[in-house]
Amino acid sequence: MRPLWDMLAWLTVMAVAGFAGHVLFKALRLPKTPLLDSAMLSLALGLGLLTVGVSALGWLGLFQHGWLLAWFLAVGLLAIGNVWYGWVYHRQSGLNISLHLPSQRTYAAWMYLAPLGAFALAYLAYSMTPPLEGDTLHSYLDVPKQLLEAGGIVPLPYELHSPAPLNLQMLSVLSLTLAGDELAQMVASFTMAIGATAAVYLLGRRFFSVEAGLLAALIFLTMYVVQYLVPSAKVNLGWAFWDILAVYCVARWAWETPREKRWLLAAGVFSGLAMGSLYSGAFTALLLGTAILVVQLRKGFAEAAKGALLYALPALLLSGGWFLRNWRDTDNPVYPILNGAAPIAVSTLKGT
Repeated sequence: MRPLWDMLAWLTVMAVAGFAGHVLFKALRLPKTPLLDSAMLSLALGLGLLTVGVSALGWLGLFQHGWLLAWFLAVGLLAIGNVWYGWVYHRQSGLNISLHLPSQRTYAAWMYLAPLGAFALAYLAYSMTPPLEGDTLHSYLDVPKQLLEAGGIVPLPYELHSPAPLNLQMLSVLSLTLAGDELAQMVASFTMAIGATAAVYLLGRRFFSVEAGLLAALIFLTMYVVQYLVPSAKVNLGWAFWDILAVYCVARWAWETPREKRWLLAAGVFSGLAMGSLYSGAFTALLLGTAILVVQLRKGFAEAAKGALLYALPALLLSGGWFLRNWRDTDNPVYPILNGAAPIAVSTLKGT
């Protein structure tokens, strides 16, 4: 019975995140986008919404079950409202869905779907079993439990990387509250692995072909590093999910005519969520920001500044809270970067 309960809890979280995120997707007023693209963008935005809310509760010292459940219920009501509105609207205007799946003539494309499905099922099973990797038990399941017990986001001087960005750990805090360890692992590992794989496929399909997208997705999902990360439930896959979607959005802006600057706003949101999951997201943000500046400078300094701000402001707003927290706790916003070897975490905290 436990696996069925975990699956039901996971499907509930995905439905809430996806339908609530679709409200944000519509608010961005992006150009017409195929169903699969909009679904993945909506899911990523919805997971980001849940993360930001839980983070705010943690900074306010409100990590109690009641407050966390209230936040999930609020997002759930937003999702239900979106479903109701969509049902009424489509009942009146008719439903026209385009999945952009491979046609019957592209037999090679279907050959990629079988191994993709097999690996997805294997990863789902991995994410529902106890992890056997030290960092997982220590940093990505134990730290959220400690924060829950503390009632908020507090310094943990005996944890080496506790001042790092904690977006994925915030999702774990919510998952632990809703259902327990298994749901936390399913959200942090399986969900993010499949999300990143789908983002790779979307990029390949959009700018090359369906077959190229499927092959790229299969290569990504079968890489050794992904095979290691899924059972260990590390945060890297969450960073990859949001990071690849940021690249997707910038690519849509750069290579489609006319250029729609709202894609830069969406890219900034995803880059901010990525940087709030792992510092490595900053390298992608710098590259994307530089590319935006170079392209926009052809239209003059004012246009370059406008494009850069559209991208940079949401990125900094969504990640800046973690950098400020790290600055407060360690006098270094990007700890442990610039702290040398930092063999013990306790030596970096103020007053220790």
